[in-house]
Amino acid sequence: SILADTPSKSAAFLDIGANIGWFTLVMASLGHKVIAIEPMQNNVKLLQASLHASQVSQNVIVHPNGLGVKPSLCILYSDNRNVGDGHTICDITSEKEASRRIPGGYSLRKVINSTRLDTLVNQNIDVMKIDVEGSELYAVQS
Repeated sequence: SILADTPSKSAAFLDIGANIGWFTLVMASLGHKVIAIEPMQNNVKLLQASLHASQVSQNVIVHPNGLGVKPSLCILYSDNRNVGDGHTICDITSEKEASRRIPGGYSLRKVINSTRLDTLVNQNIDVMKIDVEGSELYAVQS
């Protein structure tokens, strides 16, 4: 309802941890400009397909990135029963080290280089949603 009361349809919504894009799609369908950040490759594919099917892709920029306080090598891992629910461990030195740090019942999904938010977004943001599985502080600090 915050953006519904915004007089300008050019309000900017930042969706960090966009997942498959529910919030992104809602905001874009209301005519708002959206920047969606999501590092999980399968989620990005589903998000992009939904944007295309909903015919709102012109309102959305998707960054398939992970965020961090500093650029570093990170792993994305998820529960074997919920592969789209990603978690991150950063500052790893090798994939072998990463494998040792992943909890039981979880699997490595992808090795990524994290980036700072301020290198991806250089515009004013009106509303921000963050859902990054416990790494919210790092996302904000980036």
